[in-house]
Amino acid sequence: MNRKIRSRLACACVALGAVQFAALAGAAMWYYPGGTVFDDSTSRYSFWTNSFSDLGRQVSISGVSNGVSAACYHAALILLVCSFVPLWFVLPSVMPNSCRIAGAMRFAGLLSIAGMIGVALTPADVHAYWHMLTIGIASVPALVAVGLCLAGMFADPACPGAVTLFTLGLAGVAGLHFGQYVHHFWLDGPWTPAATAVQKVLAIYVLLWLAFMSAWMWRRLAPCGSASPPIQSPAADE
Repeated sequence: MNRKIRSRLACACVALGAVQFAALAGAAMWYYPGGTVFDDSTSRYSFWTNSFSDLGRQVSISGVSNGVSAACYHAALILLVCSFVPLWFVLPSVMPNSCRIAGAMRFAGLLSIAGMIGVALTPADVHAYWHMLTIGIASVPALVAVGLCLAGMFADPACPGAVTLFTLGLAGVAGLHFGQYVHHFWLDGPWTPAATAVQKVLAIYVLLWLAFMSAWMWRRLAPCGSASPPIQSPAADE
């Protein structure tokens, strides 16, 4: 199997990971019995005021068994994490002339996967401390990877501006939500509906970014260090 076929299979896995997460997380929301940290008497899932961690609880905040919702959510999260493995291997094709940055980005991205798996294996109502800790273990290297991705995109004229701007937006929303996480878990600040709302905006943005990047890389793949990458800089088209 040649490199291009392997890379396209990786892109397909990334896209499928985003699609399955949207479907299974949606099912988990549908089956969630109810209750938020702001009001434990609510019924069903409140998109903007429940967090994703609520879906993984063995018992909902309202006190009802949450087995179906938790199973759907944990499956969705684990499969999404699996799709991140090929993502970090194929993403350097976006910056074919920035191989050192791409290598560091790949390392940080793969490192974040350990924390993501930990999040899936530690329900918030059973292992609250470890759930909080693994979110941090996942978030820090993931943010570093996104920052390196941006650095590589800005440094490489072969990467189109639209791709860089889309990734810049991802970094902005991710940084905002990480700040909310630090404010609450590390600085003992209150957890507010603004945090759960930004979490949902971030999730939607990530899924759209994964779908966009996988489709774009499918069409414009270039191995890192390629002497003649199919991705052209804007100046080359003039």
